[in-house]
Amino acid sequence: MGLTRKFLSFTTLGVIKYRTSNQKTARNTKKLAKQGKQARAAQQYQPPVYAPQAAPQRGTPTPETPQVRLDRLERLRQAGTITQAEYEQQRAQIIREL
Repeated sequence: MGLTRKFLSFTTLGVIKYRTSNQKTARNTKKLAKQGKQARAAQQYQPPVYAPQAAPQRGTPTPETPQVRLDRLERLRQAGTITQAEYEQQRAQIIREL
């Protein structure tokens, strides 16, 4: 860019671009080449395809033994999660099911 064009561009704060036709052509050619590369890269990109995950196999749950249920009930009572009355009521129900 010549000194005159630089001075004119500077005095207009860059609002007016004083470029020669050769400079404009070179700049546009570079822009088009860059856009072409980006377009080709976008076309070539294939997002990965994942196979669907199989659902975990769930069989029938194994029934808890009365001993396990009584132990769990005792832990709940000791932790204060259930009251003494609830503990006795559920304990009696477990024993009745035997």
